[in-house]
Amino acid sequence: MNALKLYRLSRACLCLPVVPSIIDRINTAVTGCKIPAEATIGVGTELVDGGRGIRISARATIGNHVRIGPFVSIGPEVIIEDHAVIGPGCHIRGPMTVKRGQVVHLSMLSIS
Repeated sequence: MNALKLYRLSRACLCLPVVPSIIDRINTAVTGCKIPAEATIGVGTELVDGGRGIRISARATIGNHVRIGPFVSIGPEVIIEDHAVIGPGCHIRGPMTVKRGQVVHLSMLSIS
């Protein structure tokens, strides 16, 4: 199962009551990835290692062609612009913006 495909299916069902939350729970159980249907994720975004351990807030916005490593946590009011790379284990809390093409990794001093 692909975490992003399940997310997109869940997002497409937002107008139906209960269905998105069921798909979200299946996504979390099968892939270990928590992506609520209310989050916004652009096309071409890649979840490394199938999205293992990734947590994305319902109020996060992720652009196109973003690469997200395993065990990443993206909080509310975070905007990640196109072509950014988020390395494994990063925890990004908002409000903040990761600029287009920026690379964020664990050894950076502070991202919050």
